[in-house]
Amino acid sequence: MNRPIDLLLGRLESARPYGEGYRADCPNGHRSRGSLSIKQGDDGRVLFHCFSGCSALEVVHGLGLELADLFERPVTEDMTPEELKRHRRAIKVSQWKAALDFLPTEIFIVQIAAVQIGKGEPLCVEDHFRLELAGKRLTSARDVLCGC
Repeated sequence: MNRPIDLLLGRLESARPYGEGYRADCPNGHRSRGSLSIKQGDDGRVLFHCFSGCSALEVVHGLGLELADLFERPVTEDMTPEELKRHRRAIKVSQWKAALDFLPTEIFIVQIAAVQIGKGEPLCVEDHFRLELAGKRLTSARDVLCGC
C-alpha cells in the first residue's frame, strides 16, 4: 500500500527534495515556481502549504484527490459499525474545517471588489484574478459544506 505522501508526490511532476520534505509547483498554476511545501507528519499524514495562498482543499482537488487521501487509512474491516461511523464523521469534519478556514478572507475579497465596482472603478488585472480565485474557493467550500 502506498503512503499518502507517495500518492501526492506521484501526482506532482515538479516535486523535488527540499530540507526535511519536498517542494513542488502548486497544481493550481501559479506563476511562482515551487510554491508548494510538502512533508510527512509523524503520524503518516501529509502536511503541506501553498505559499501562493491556495487552501488545502484547492490543492488536493487540483490533484484529483480528497482530503481523506492525505491520511493513513485505518484498517476498517475490524471496525465496528459505530467506529466506522465515527471515522467517516471525522473525515467529514476535517473537510468542513478546511473549507471554513478560508471563508472569511474570500468573502472579504469579494466585498472589497464589490465596493470598488460599486464606485465605478475598474478592477486591475491582479484584482480581477484574485476575485476569480475567491469565487473558485467559495464554490469549493460550498461543495464541501453542502456535500455536493
